Amino acid sequence: MKRLRVRTARMSVVAGVAAAGLAFGLAGAGAAHAAPEPGFKGGKVYWKANGDTVTITDTKRDGYAFNVAVYISDASHSPFRQCKTSGVGQTKTCRFNYPEGRVLIIEGALDSATDIKYSGETWVRA
Repeated sequence: MKRLRVRTARMSVVAGVAAAGLAFGLAGAGAAHAAPEPGFKGGKVYWKANGDTVTITDTKRDGYAFNVAVYISDASHSPFRQCKTSGVGQTKTCRFNYPEGRVLIIEGALDSATDIKYSGETWVRA
């Protein structure tokens, strides 16, 4: 009987540790998109380095569509990639493939049929 209690206690400890590990793992996975990158007007930008993923949301009913350009911060600014929404309330996720560890610039813009306005920028690492 004592052997059964010890075995049950060990299994409980293992199950508890596994559950805690799973909870921390899930919390960490969600944290990548926990807060938007600062400095953008008219939209929100979320960057996730694992997978080089940018998610953008147009947040303002202003007649402009929010979009971003993502490029390497060197003299050539290449490769240059874009991610665009189609208007207020729209969210778009774009996946890119940049070399690991490179510094990237994410530059926001507001586009209408006749005008383009600068919306802000941030620097991130791939």
